[in-house]
Amino acid sequence: MHRWDMRPLIRLALLPLIALSLSAGVALATVVEPLTLEAMIGRSSLIARARVLGLEVMDLDGRYVTRVTLSVTDPVKGSAQAGARVEVDVLGGTLGPLTQRVAGEARFSVGEDVVVCLEAVGGRFVVLGMSLGKFTVTPTPGGLLLRRDITGLEVALVGGPSTPAHALLPAELPLDALRDAARGAPALAPGRP
Repeated sequence: MHRWDMRPLIRLALLPLIALSLSAGVALATVVEPLTLEAMIGRSSLIARARVLGLEVMDLDGRYVTRVTLSVTDPVKGSAQAGARVEVDVLGGTLGPLTQRVAGEARFSVGEDVVVCLEAVGGRFVVLGMSLGKFTVTPTPGGLLLRRDITGLEVALVGGPSTPAHALLPAELPLDALRDAARGAPALAPGRP
């Protein structure tokens, strides 16, 4: 009597379910520390207005990471000058037919005008607080407005339950308010985690 090893067949049968769960998104929310604007400015190694030049998705042992290339147009805090290129890593991305998404992670599109609050982690820049630290620049009659999509983020308060981020943190603010708050904030060394 032959004994069949069912493991390869089970793996093959589970592939469509895994692909569906990766593309549909299993996690509904990611819990992060509630960061005020002042806390974000204080913890950021670099804050800049920038244009998104490119997105490169990499498969790192089954975990997708998107490397976002930015061209700084207006440095707010840190050592980057206008015209400098900065690379930022965010979790998730699309490779071929598969998409991995992390709830609450910052998402970028080529050509987008953004303001980012970045911190250096392990020698690479990441967006501080996931989507809390990424704003899309929107021109309005009153000036430039920064809007962030914080869908999928919850904040954890000490001793309390997690709460949707949009209930406690502003989803938009004027660019001038960010600049005013950043004046006088000390620049952090690029290698500081």
